[in-house]
Amino acid sequence: MFRKTSTQTSLFQVDNFFPDALPDDDWAFIYRDRILPLIDEDMFRHLYSESEGRPNAPIKAMVSLLIFMGLEELTWRNSEFLYPRRLDWLIATNCPCQALL
Repeated sequence: MFRKTSTQTSLFQVDNFFPDALPDDDWAFIYRDRILPLIDEDMFRHLYSESEGRPNAPIKAMVSLLIFMGLEELTWRNSEFLYPRRLDWLIATNCPCQALL
């Protein structure tokens, strides 16, 4: 079932737990504010059922992971391991790490 990413912030986001973990001019904040809104989730609507099944994982986060994998030349296994452990990736994708599980 297709569901767009919610714009509501979560209590479990990294910014709430570690507000000063990264400087304000870090690439993660720039990515979140300027590039993440450019990812059009409606382009992926046809890949999901309209009425049945589990809702999709956040598409913006999944596309962002593909971008991070390409930039750092990682495998799927490496990125799966690193995603919940990298503060910059969690801030850049703007979602709690359990959202992709």
